[in-house]
Amino acid sequence: MASTSAEIEEVFNCHLCDKSYTTNSNRNKHLKKCHNIETPQDTSNHRIPCAEDYCNGLFATIADLRTHLNAEHGHSFQEDYRFFPTKRTFLHWKKKLEKSERVRFIKTQGDKLRKNAVQQYFHCNRSGSYISQSTGKRKAKLSCKMGHQCTASMVATINRISGEVIVKFVKEHYGHDIPPPPTLVQANQDFSRPLKVGKLSLTMSLMKVRTITMLKTLIEEGGFDRVLDKLEVMSAGAGQCVCELKVANEHQNRSGLLHGGMTSTLVDAVSTMALFSKIERFGVSIEMNVSFIRPANIGDELFIEGRILKVGKNLAFLTVDVKNKITGQIIAQGKHTKFVGEQANIPSSSSSSTMS
Repeated sequence: MASTSAEIEEVFNCHLCDKSYTTNSNRNKHLKKCHNIETPQDTSNHRIPCAEDYCNGLFATIADLRTHLNAEHGHSFQEDYRFFPTKRTFLHWKKKLEKSERVRFIKTQGDKLRKNAVQQYFHCNRSGSYISQSTGKRKAKLSCKMGHQCTASMVATINRISGEVIVKFVKEHYGHDIPPPPTLVQANQDFSRPLKVGKLSLTMSLMKVRTITMLKTLIEEGGFDRVLDKLEVMSAGAGQCVCELKVANEHQNRSGLLHGGMTSTLVDAVSTMALFSKIERFGVSIEMNVSFIRPANIGDELFIEGRILKVGKNLAFLTVDVKNKITGQIIAQGKHTKFVGEQANIPSSSSSSTMS
């Protein structure tokens, strides 16, 4: 999972013993704790200024700037941690966030190698100053850069073995305003622009629309499928479907936790949508097994990923993982076997197959 642009991991060795560290600050902490040696602070890299009036503070990192702004100027910041099973789902969430919040987060440096992981850093695009690289005459154009550092940032840690992503996100911006929502005329102009996407992306987007339409139709028809009315399809295509659900009161059991029947319904529905995204058939349920690993509380955000394990002439084998979106902990895992032969579109009498 390491990026080709990843930098070689730097090692900082202690000159008094054989210990090594991945950062200079950790080595300095070791020198102070174990060898009672105070290392003078290097301020040569303190280049991030505080933008408050009459403040001359300079800092080495955005984290140091946030600490200063909180302690000296009363600004508050909150770190939010998010879990994503793949880098693709992280980038999908990032794009959705940028669109809804009308901001952009861009990579400003190469990837950092860590033990079994790669770290990627994203900062608000309003940070810094614009320096033109051209030498010829150009039409004057205003830059969005504000001349100093915004405090909003993302740090994505990508596991090189599993591909899972943990994101540390600070959403509070500093030093600039958020642009207002576009007017109706602007929205229509943006909508009328030609769509420029790859063939695969366009195919997956169309399949997502068809999957959402299919789910909406089932819900509107009433019956048991109406319990899925708060299920949100995030992506669908090529035998995989990713959905999200926030556990609400109507999903709880008598103990105030996510009902096992609702969990089973999610396994059934999301696996069926994954199957539909590949062969455009629902199939008929033959067997479904659900392992309930840990409870989910009211208000928890669930990440449900269904995918095809194998599709044959008559049978399809599907799997679903239900995870806590924030912590990444597995709530439940399900296995689903469906008949997809010539008679697969005949409605099933099984009460456990909500989408058959």
